[in-house]
Amino acid sequence: MRLFFTVCLWLTSALMAVLLLAQPVSTEAQLTLSVSAIAVLCVIWRFGKGALARQAFLAIASFIVIRYLYWRFTATLPPMGDWLGFTLGVILLLAEMYCVLILAISLTIGADPLVRKPLVRGNDDDLPTVDVFIPTYNEDEYILATTMAAARSMDYPPDKLV
Repeated sequence: MRLFFTVCLWLTSALMAVLLLAQPVSTEAQLTLSVSAIAVLCVIWRFGKGALARQAFLAIASFIVIRYLYWRFTATLPPMGDWLGFTLGVILLLAEMYCVLILAISLTIGADPLVRKPLVRGNDDDLPTVDVFIPTYNEDEYILATTMAAARSMDYPPDKLV
């Protein structure tokens, strides 16, 4: 039942968002909307906690992206009579759509991250002895120093390191 309610809520809000973003707005109104959205995102980022804040952040950010795409499709493509400009404009639009697809996949994963319970740490005496090898052929000194510092700061019993 909860899933059904959530899906209905998201579909209703998506329909309202599409109706809202398809409305023609002046440049001043668009500036006000964008600054307000960024301010709300900053407040959510700073003070929001939990799944509801995360989903509100993603919904507002997605609205901004969809509004941009609507503007991009309806106002920025050159006329079809200019075949070179139109072709290059469509190629650029396809590249942007690819970026939006990757963003959508990332947002889908980030909307409800998997939370795993922490592993139970066993007794240090039961851990195996390990060798730590650092391959160093023609390595820069900075990279070598960083690698050695990381190896020395491993969270493993020192008496089990060889």
